[in-house]
Amino acid sequence: MRGLPGSGKSHRARRLMARPWQIASADDFFVRHGRYEWRGSGLAQAHAWCQGVAEGLLRAGCDVVVDNTNILARHVAHYIGLAGRHGAQVRIAYSDAPWAWDPAECHRRNTHGVPLEAIESMAAKFEPFSLGL
Repeated sequence: MRGLPGSGKSHRARRLMARPWQIASADDFFVRHGRYEWRGSGLAQAHAWCQGVAEGLLRAGCDVVVDNTNILARHVAHYIGLAGRHGAQVRIAYSDAPWAWDPAECHRRNTHGVPLEAIESMAAKFEPFSLGL
């Protein structure tokens, strides 16, 4: 999955779960005792943890949905490399919500309290990525 916070990525990821897929998300790293407790200082660790979760699931033969913003092309490329090492097919998906690229609406809808300025910055930095298909 790729997109802004509040764009509907997690909703779409759960819809994809109708298939036998597992979800790997850096957000899960910040859940403690059922509560989401984001810490900016833990962001790099959260993404390393998520990459490890995704790799473990792929190693176990699971299909995986990576539910992160994946704003930069290199973020996507890392997961494509993991998939390639484990013989998994890759599909890049985005939210299909009509507000998916509207920073103000994403800000209103995001459940993790991401500030509008941060969402606007992510939208401005978003890099396209093509599988070359």
